[in-house]
Parts: sequence; structure tokens; C-alpha cells
Amino acid sequence: MLEKKFVHTFKSKNFDNRSKKSKIKYIILHYTETKNLNDAIKLLCSKKRKVSAHYVIDLDGKIYLLVEDTKRAWHAGLSSWKNEKYLNETSIGIEIVNEGEQKKKKYPKIQIKSVILLLKYLKNKFQIKKTNILAHSDIAPTRKIDPGVFFPWEELAKNSLSNFSKIKREKNDFDMLTPEELVFFFNCLKILGFHETEVNGSFSKNKLISNAFHRHYFPQLINKKPRRISVRLIKKIINLTKNI
Repeated sequence: MLEKKFVHTFKSKNFDNRSKKSKIKYIILHYTETKNLNDAIKLLCSKKRKVSAHYVIDLDGKIYLLVEDTKRAWHAGLSSWKNEKYLNETSIGIEIVNEGEQKKKKYPKIQIKSVILLLKYLKNKFQIKKTNILAHSDIAPTRKIDPGVFFPWEELAKNSLSNFSKIKREKNDFDMLTPEELVFFFNCLKILGFHETEVNGSFSKNKLISNAFHRHYFPQLINKKPRRISVRLIKKIINLTKNI
């Protein structure tokens, strides 16, 4: 069994008890933004920083258990998805050793293999829907961008661990949206789960949320206004979500 392969060398004291009524139904994926495991452990076990995660996956694929699943690790912070807030209560946090999107470091295959194995284990253990396997940037889009543009969501989708989807390109896919279409897109973001979206609000805040969506599903449009392909893609993902 996978749990026999977990490494227990390090333990974080940065956790507390979950509510008796809480149910684990989300898995949140992060990157450590560190060069190596040791730096990540220092951060996640620091009494001053007061952050942690249940699991850390090293570059070589080893899986470290820092906080027991039954406890509430402090990884999500100010977060929301659909009608829920403060997702530490109902989630498992997985940190993946990676220097971060800005360093343009891709994830080693052996590391992603372990991510997939761990996700399958947790998904089965807690009966978690694949649509509830989320990025930190999904649940905190105005603050976070991890696990970043290089994270292979498509690989997870091949293993029923993500609702990532591709669509065939059409001639007018990169046409700008009309104001009405833009409002429709923001409304779709809210339907999908991006709680902070302001359907009729300014684009400045919604741009960060739009970036979070595109970072997860269509990175070519990060820092660009949504296009027609954005609308077609989010409609497909929402429909797929409804059928799960």
C-alpha cells in the first residue's frame, strides 16, 4: 500500500483539530517555491511562519507526511470555492517541491508520478470528486499562482484526477468578447467555483481570477483578456462538471 511508502522523517506542529462535523472533500495542490526539500521543510515546520501541509513531494518522488490527514494543516489560508470559505477545514494540502512559476522549472516525471499515486490514494480514501482536486490559485486567485503554469493538469486528467479538458480550435476563437459576453464569462467563472468573481465588477480584480482560470486550463491567455475560446472552454468544463 502507498501509505507504507510515506516518509515520516519530519513532522510539522503547525496544525489544529478539524471540526467534528467537517468532511474532507478537497485536495489543494501547491508548489513550495523552494530549491529543495530541506528549504521546504524549514518553511512548513517553522513556528514563526505558521504554515504547513499534510504532504510534501520531493523532486525524486519521495512522499513526506508532515501532518496527519485527520488534523487541519494550515496551507490554504484565505480561500474560497463555490459557497465555501477557509478550505483548510475540509481539505488535504499537498506541497510539491518546485522553485515556482517565475523560475520556469518544470516538474520531473518521477515527481508527477508520485503526485498521481498520492492523489489516487486520497481520492479513494476520502471519496473525493476529481472536480475537487484544485490548485491553490483556484481557491485564492487574487493572492496565489501555484502550482503554476507548468503543472501538468492534462496528465492528471488522463488518470481521472482533474476536469482539465481540450477543445478543438475554431476560426474566431481569439476574437475579443463583447461587454455582454465578458459578463457572461465572469458569471461562468462564478458558476465553476471562483467565489471572489464580481460579475458586474471592474476587470482589474477579475483579471486575476481570469488568470487563475487560464493558468489551470489555457495558459496562452494569462494576462490577456478572455477570448471566445475562453467562453467555449469554460462552458465545456461546467457541463462536464455537472455530469460527474
